[in-house]
Amino acid sequence: MLIITMYVGGGLISTYLIYKSYGLTNSFWVYVLPSMVSAYNVILIKTYIEQIPASLEESATIDGAGYFRIYSSIIFPLSLPIIATISVFAAVGQWNSWFDNHIYNAGKESLTTLQYLLYNFLNESERLAQILRESGNISDAQMAASRQLTPKGVRMTVTLIVTIPIFLVYPYMQRFFIKGIMIGAVKG
Repeated sequence: MLIITMYVGGGLISTYLIYKSYGLTNSFWVYVLPSMVSAYNVILIKTYIEQIPASLEESATIDGAGYFRIYSSIIFPLSLPIIATISVFAAVGQWNSWFDNHIYNAGKESLTTLQYLLYNFLNESERLAQILRESGNISDAQMAASRQLTPKGVRMTVTLIVTIPIFLVYPYMQRFFIKGIMIGAVKG
């Protein structure tokens, strides 16, 4: 049942109507709640937890630990690498998502994301460049300035600005990836 949701989506109109009926439009929660659990992430976590040796759980059960204690003391700490991986996937997915802001929070300026702001800036710069090209009555200084500020240059600047926060988050999360590799490598 979970895999079917990966292949068949509800579509934009039905998704918008559901978000609106839940009161998620024009709110911050439209960025968080819909992307909290995805089928792909559930499958990743399930396969990762299945690879944890069953002997760890058995020895904890023999020592008298209950389900909650086994999960909180053994399963969850060993699952930190996959949780970090999914966190990075979700953060990058949400960070690059300007369309959610465009559709679900178009009316509220306080909820405008950086990507949507940069998207509007890029469109505006391309529109201004087009107007300058079409109007033939600009001076040589303005023509030289318009050659230096091209839509391609603006696009490259916007791309650099957008990627900097992700580059800053990844090194912090990398320690969890290394721990996950080392856990699988140590035998004995």
